[in-house]
Order: sequence, then C-alpha cells, then structure tokens
Amino acid sequence: MSKFSSASVKLLVDGIDLTPLLTESISHSNEGVTEQSNPFGSVAEGHDPVGMTKGSLVVGGGYFDEAVDLLHAGLADSGLSDTPAATSRVVNVFVEGQTAGNHCTGYEGVYSQKYEVLDSNGKLTRANVGYQVTGKADEQAVILAPLAAITADGDTHLTPYDAADDSTAERHPITGASVEAGATSIITCPDDHNLTSGDVIAIFDMAGGITPDINDSGAGAWQYVGHTVTVINATSFSIPVDVTNDGTGGYFVVVSQPTGGAGYLQVTAGSGVTNYVGKIKHSVDGTVWVDLVTFADTTTDYSTAQRVATATPTTQVRRYLAVYDDVTGAGSLTRFMGFGRG
Repeated sequence: MSKFSSASVKLLVDGIDLTPLLTESISHSNEGVTEQSNPFGSVAEGHDPVGMTKGSLVVGGGYFDEAVDLLHAGLADSGLSDTPAATSRVVNVFVEGQTAGNHCTGYEGVYSQKYEVLDSNGKLTRANVGYQVTGKADEQAVILAPLAAITADGDTHLTPYDAADDSTAERHPITGASVEAGATSIITCPDDHNLTSGDVIAIFDMAGGITPDINDSGAGAWQYVGHTVTVINATSFSIPVDVTNDGTGGYFVVVSQPTGGAGYLQVTAGSGVTNYVGKIKHSVDGTVWVDLVTFADTTTDYSTAQRVATATPTTQVRRYLAVYDDVTGAGSLTRFMGFGRG
C-alpha cells in the first residue's frame, strides 16, 4: 500500500492552482444529499436520496492575500464576505501526487465559500476557507495526464491506463473453473461476484493446469483483453472459452462495464496557443482507439476547467484509456486530464 504526504497534495479550482497557498491542512469529504420523507405522525425520521452529491473541502491556515485572489477566488473587490457565492465550478483534489494511474476526486456543481481570516501578532495573516460543491462527484477519478506543460500534439496510447492495473480495483476470489459442454466455461466464486452480463473481466493466478490458460496473460483472444461474462447466479458466471480441464483458485478484476463516467480537464497556464482540444479515448485491446470524451476548444483561455460526461450513463467504458492533445499555435499550455468511471 502506498503512502502519501503533503507534497502529494494539489487543489485545482476552475483552472486556478490553489496549492501554493495551502500551508496547514486540507480535508475533503463527500455526502449523498437526502430529503426528509417521513409523513406527519411518524415516530422515526426518514430520508430519501435526491440523486446529488455534496462535496466539502476545508483549507486550514492558508496564506491570506486578497490581491492574488487565489485562495479567495470569487471575492468581490469591496472586501471579504462570509456569504457563500453560488457559482458553478469544476474542482479537482489530489492527495496521491501527479502520477498517471493514481487517483483524484473531481467535482462539478454549485460552488460556495466561507472565509475566516486569522490575524496573529507578529505573524502573516492566514485564513480558514470552506468550499462546498453540490452536484456531481467522482471519488476515484484516475489521473490520465498529470498537470504539466505541453507544446505540441501528443497522446498516451503507447502507455495507456489499464483498468486491470488499477490499485483500487477489487480482487474477487475465484473457487475454480469447470469444463462444460459447448464452448463455455463456468467460473464459480465463494462470494457474490456482483457482475452483470456483458461485463468484462481479467483473470489472474488461476492454477490447476487449466487448458487453455484463461489467465489474462494466457495465449488466446482474451490475452490482455479479458472475458465477457454471462451471469448464471450470484456466485457463478460463464465465459466463452472451451476448456478441457478444470482450474482452481485465482481472482478476477472487472475491466469494463456499461457505467459511463466523466472526463476532467484543467488548464492552469499558457501562452501562444490559439486553440486546444483535449480528448480521452478508450480501447478494448490497447490497439484500436475510439473517442470517449471530447472537451470543448479552450482557445486562448489559460485558466479554465471542464467536466464532460460520456454520451450516456450506460456507455461501455473499455479497459484502456488514453489522452490525445490537439494543440494549435506556437507556445505552451499547462493541463491536467482525468476520468472517473460511473
């Protein structure tokens, strides 16, 4: 398990990097918004979800600098106000550093702030700032392109993100695989597998001399692609491979599901670039790529952010993800891209 420190933290709000002003602490949490639903006369209070998520961010002891207008983004020129200003923003919070394949939390929605200025004798003035975003949240968005400057077109299709390698992917134990009549094999699990027919999985560490080798590295059409499953019951499913002897043990990881998701783009600096279009593409096998999310042209806006959802909430997000940069103009642009599966 990896451990991270304050050097790994970054906070981006609408293309503004607030990290340089964070000095003591930052915390964030997510909450499902509910509405009281019990009728009059009830002896117990009831609540139903309304389909929204509220994200709360608290910055403790950040440097106060009204002229910079960073930590206090959105302040009126007339001075401080503790009245939250309802503004739609895109926010990304990083605690695992800026490494491709690591994770961040993304928010989009109504954004508000509350300020508390801290004056101490003989010390720089600091402030506690509370941010609240009510709207959409992606708690395990993956970093596809760390925040960095680019000067030309490029892509990451030769070093893509592979869902099978995700450190947060759940490893579901397998009891074994059995020989069946026809071109299928039944996989059994000791616990509920929580799969839906059409999901794609990758199998690892199955033993017992199973033939052919249905592990992810096995020589077959499934090699580094995975198996499409058909659910039989809560603890068993079939895959379209005709095995000639049983296998035992191992585990599987889900690499593709029809759950949709959303891409994130943050542009924090730039000059000389006249047009920039970022894309996130996905692939079944890491070879053939198709568009998943396309961000709007940022033109010469060097402080902007976007959250773009997939075409539908049930879009089948494939195993491999890569970013594509389309840059026009002689200059540079600093950007981050990530994706959160639904």
